[in-house]
Amino acid sequence: MSRAEAWLRVPLAEYEAHMEEIGQAAALRKTFRRAYSELHPRRLLILGCTTGRDFELVDPGITTICVGVDLNREYLDAARERLHVLRGTLQLVQGDVLEVLSGCMSLRRAEEMRRCAIRSGLAVVEQRDVALPHGKSFSAARFENAPEA
Repeated sequence: MSRAEAWLRVPLAEYEAHMEEIGQAAALRKTFRRAYSELHPRRLLILGCTTGRDFELVDPGITTICVGVDLNREYLDAARERLHVLRGTLQLVQGDVLEVLSGCMSLRRAEEMRRCAIRSGLAVVEQRDVALPHGKSFSAARFENAPEA
């Protein structure tokens, strides 16, 4: 069984209970809340959005486009039901993140992410590394359309 197939076999209730039990849901939500409140993105992409709980923190007055990608259709269906308030700005995509973002998904460091954005016609307005437990981190960035030359 591939890694992707394994994610399709985890029932929604079991996934959410596990994430709550190990404290991962609260940790990720806290990290997302901090990054969102600092960056105030006009556009937002969440990879592996599962049931869309982080989107509940989105202010549609600030963020006009929200895109969530997840492999599991059941999780996306729950997100659609949960996030009716964002219906006009929310797009949920079922797919393997590695396939959806083909060229950019292998990027691991902030500078590589910046180069990918510039090639896509975007300019990095603000970027921060956000620390996670156990010495891990991720880069959060706010992009805008690059000014015309």
